[in-house]
Amino acid sequence: MPTAAVSVLFLSDRNAVSSILAEAILRVEGNGRFRPYSAGVEPAPSVNAEVIDFLAARHLPVQGLRPKGVGELQAVPTSEFRFVITLSRSGAELAVEVAKQLGDEHDLAGLAAA
Repeated sequence: MPTAAVSVLFLSDRNAVSSILAEAILRVEGNGRFRPYSAGVEPAPSVNAEVIDFLAARHLPVQGLRPKGVGELQAVPTSEFRFVITLSRSGAELAVEVAKQLGDEHDLAGLAAA
Protein backbone atom coordinates (compact mmCIF):
# COMPACT_ATOMS: atom_id res chain seq x y z
CA MET A 1 0.00 0.00 0.00
CA PRO A 2 1.56 3.33 -1.03
CA THR A 3 2.35 5.84 1.67
CA ALA A 4 0.59 9.21 1.44
CA ALA A 5 2.76 12.11 0.37
CA VAL A 6 4.05 14.25 3.21
CA SER A 7 3.06 17.93 2.98
CA VAL A 8 5.90 20.39 3.49
CA LEU A 9 5.51 24.16 3.69
CA PHE A 10 8.45 26.45 2.93
CA LEU A 11 7.94 29.97 4.22
CA SER A 12 9.83 33.14 3.40
CA ASP A 13 9.18 36.82 3.51
CA ARG A 14 8.59 37.30 -0.25
CA ASN A 15 8.36 33.80 -1.77
CA ALA A 16 10.54 34.79 -4.71
CA VAL A 17 13.85 32.95 -4.20
CA SER A 18 14.68 30.37 -1.50
CA SER A 19 11.18 29.05 -0.83
CA ILE A 20 10.48 28.76 -4.57
CA LEU A 21 13.76 26.88 -5.03
CA ALA A 22 12.93 24.55 -2.15
CA GLU A 23 9.43 23.84 -3.46
CA ALA A 24 10.61 23.19 -7.01
CA ILE A 25 13.52 20.96 -6.03
CA LEU A 26 11.54 18.90 -3.50
CA ARG A 27 8.72 18.44 -6.00
CA VAL A 28 11.14 16.66 -8.36
CA GLU A 29 13.68 15.10 -5.99
CA GLY A 30 11.01 13.88 -3.58
CA ASN A 31 9.72 11.44 -6.21
CA GLY A 32 6.12 11.83 -5.10
CA ARG A 33 6.90 11.25 -1.41
CA PHE A 34 6.35 14.93 -0.65
CA ARG A 35 3.72 17.51 -1.50
CA PRO A 36 5.68 20.78 -1.29
CA TYR A 37 4.14 24.22 -0.89
CA SER A 38 5.75 27.61 -0.58
CA ALA A 39 4.43 30.98 0.48
CA GLY A 40 5.48 34.39 1.69
CA VAL A 41 4.01 36.82 4.15
CA GLU A 42 4.35 39.65 1.61
CA PRO A 43 4.77 37.96 -1.77
CA ALA A 44 6.92 39.58 -4.43
CA PRO A 45 5.32 40.53 -7.75
CA SER A 46 7.28 37.77 -9.53
CA VAL A 47 9.80 35.00 -9.00
CA ASN A 48 13.40 36.17 -9.22
CA ALA A 49 14.55 35.69 -12.85
CA GLU A 50 17.82 34.10 -11.71
CA VAL A 51 15.84 31.42 -9.88
CA ILE A 52 13.92 30.57 -13.04
CA ASP A 53 17.19 30.45 -15.01
CA PHE A 54 18.82 28.26 -12.34
CA LEU A 55 15.97 25.74 -12.33
CA ALA A 56 15.59 25.70 -16.12
CA ALA A 57 19.33 25.14 -16.58
CA ARG A 58 18.98 22.02 -14.44
CA HIS A 59 15.91 20.83 -16.36
CA LEU A 60 13.62 21.34 -13.38
CA PRO A 61 10.05 22.42 -14.17
CA VAL A 62 9.41 26.14 -13.82
CA GLN A 63 5.91 26.34 -15.23
CA GLY A 64 3.41 27.57 -12.67
CA LEU A 65 6.00 28.82 -10.19
CA ARG A 66 4.91 32.14 -8.75
CA PRO A 67 5.05 33.97 -5.45
CA LYS A 68 2.07 33.11 -3.27
CA GLY A 69 0.79 34.68 -0.11
CA VAL A 70 -0.03 32.62 2.92
CA GLY A 71 -3.70 33.47 2.41
CA GLU A 72 -3.70 31.29 -0.70
CA LEU A 73 -3.11 28.25 1.50
CA GLN A 74 -6.44 28.49 3.30
CA ALA A 75 -7.71 25.40 1.49
CA VAL A 76 -4.91 23.36 3.11
CA PRO A 77 -5.43 22.81 6.86
CA THR A 78 -2.30 23.54 8.87
CA SER A 79 -2.68 20.11 10.44
CA GLU A 80 -1.84 18.62 7.02
CA PHE A 81 1.66 20.12 7.09
CA ARG A 82 4.09 17.64 8.60
CA PHE A 83 6.93 20.12 8.23
CA VAL A 84 6.90 23.92 8.26
CA ILE A 85 10.32 25.22 7.28
CA THR A 86 11.02 28.91 7.56
CA LEU A 87 13.63 30.38 5.25
CA SER A 88 13.77 33.90 6.58
CA ARG A 89 15.14 35.71 9.59
CA SER A 90 11.75 36.02 11.16
CA GLY A 91 11.71 32.24 11.76
CA ALA A 92 9.13 31.15 14.31
CA GLU A 93 7.37 34.52 14.18
CA LEU A 94 6.63 33.91 10.51
CA ALA A 95 5.22 30.46 11.25
CA VAL A 96 2.92 31.91 13.90
CA GLU A 97 1.78 34.61 11.46
CA VAL A 98 0.98 31.93 8.89
CA ALA A 99 -1.09 30.00 11.40
CA LYS A 100 -3.04 33.15 12.23
CA GLN A 101 -3.66 33.93 8.55
CA LEU A 102 -4.77 30.37 7.89
CA GLY A 103 -7.18 30.62 10.79
CA ASP A 104 -6.10 27.50 12.68
CA GLU A 105 -5.30 29.07 16.04
CA HIS A 106 -5.25 25.68 17.73
CA ASP A 107 -2.11 24.84 15.75
CA LEU A 108 -0.14 27.94 16.76
CA ALA A 109 2.01 26.12 19.31
CA GLY A 110 2.93 23.37 16.87
CA LEU A 111 3.87 25.78 14.11
CA ALA A 112 5.86 28.04 16.41
CA ALA A 113 7.90 25.05 17.54
CA ALA A 114 8.56 23.87 13.97
